[in-house]
Amino acid sequence: MIQAPRELALPLAQACADTYAPGTQPQWQDNVRLVHVYLSLVNGVHTVAFEGTTDWQEWVFSDFMVGQLILPEYVECGAIHVGFARDVLAVLKPIQEYLASVGNPPYYATGHSKGASESILFAAFMKKSGFPPAATWAFEPARCGGQALLDYLSDIPLSWTRTTNAEGDDLVTRVPFGPSWREIPDPLVLEVPASDDLAQKHRIPAVIAGLSQSATPSAPTPQ
Repeated sequence: MIQAPRELALPLAQACADTYAPGTQPQWQDNVRLVHVYLSLVNGVHTVAFEGTTDWQEWVFSDFMVGQLILPEYVECGAIHVGFARDVLAVLKPIQEYLASVGNPPYYATGHSKGASESILFAAFMKKSGFPPAATWAFEPARCGGQALLDYLSDIPLSWTRTTNAEGDDLVTRVPFGPSWREIPDPLVLEVPASDDLAQKHRIPAVIAGLSQSATPSAPTPQ
């Protein structure tokens, strides 16, 4: 797996935090508003940010649709998460059309929680279209596929985070359970305060705090 540039982690995490800001409106969403995608610029680069879970409908109709399916048009990805795939496919064409309208520039993909898992599948689907993200950072993603998906993603820059403290890891990054699910190797493990409970350590403020406190080695910006 190719690692996404480390110096992009904090600004992309902030882009994810901005998706939760009161009053903000998504650039793209589906008809039933289960998936919300925001457009911004990070270091002058178009950035597509998938928002995490915000209400009970998303839990029921997306997060808990944990079965796996193989999509004929994306068979290279193998069996993937039903709910997350549904969400990405609902907004994929409008995002592609927008990027084409601005000349198909390099762009970043990111997301937090449910949105992190969706950003991973988005990167895979966009690779199939011939236009993968220049870099993808997924913050606290649940598992969204198996070994075939990892193999398909192995040649694009992709990284993710897992927060941890003395009480253990963010459990969201460990689910769904079962031998057919795989997580991307080599997460960036972020230490958070021991006082952070199961919910707190998953939220984007904990991710940003962990990134802010960790060392930031130099890395090239993707072209």
